Amino acid sequence: MKKDIFSRLKTIEDGMNSLLGAMSSLTHSKYTFQDNYDEVWTPNCDVYISNSKLNIVIELAGIDRESVELAFNDTYLLVRGSRDFGVPSCDVCFYHMEIETGAFERLVYFPDVQLDKDNPKVIFEKGILKVQFNLIEETETIITVE
Repeated sequence: MKKDIFSRLKTIEDGMNSLLGAMSSLTHSKYTFQDNYDEVWTPNCDVYISNSKLNIVIELAGIDRESVELAFNDTYLLVRGSRDFGVPSCDVCFYHMEIETGAFERLVYFPDVQLDKDNPKVIFEKGILKVQFNLIEETETIITVE
């Protein structure tokens, strides 16, 4: 009976992973859910525009500044690194475990706006990474019809 229940749960889990993988492939995500499963975790992120600036805020609690790497191109910002609290070397029995550890990666696609990518402002404070890009005002050219 027990084995049958676990087998059914595994079938449900596989189905959910397949569904989530298919859903993530519909987005601009570079990786599918299955690619990240058990390999890297994804930190929470907010992206918004305010005061002519694109703001990207990523939650990185418990992570040292030195272990965070940033890279970007015309399409996206990539933030990656790792978090390790160190698991005791003796036998451990976890009763509850929710905090992600190990390698993380967050790919944030830029919205369809013109950005000044030459001078991003980056602040890492109290476990929050803030990356800010100035918006470039789009100019409009008026063409006279003859």
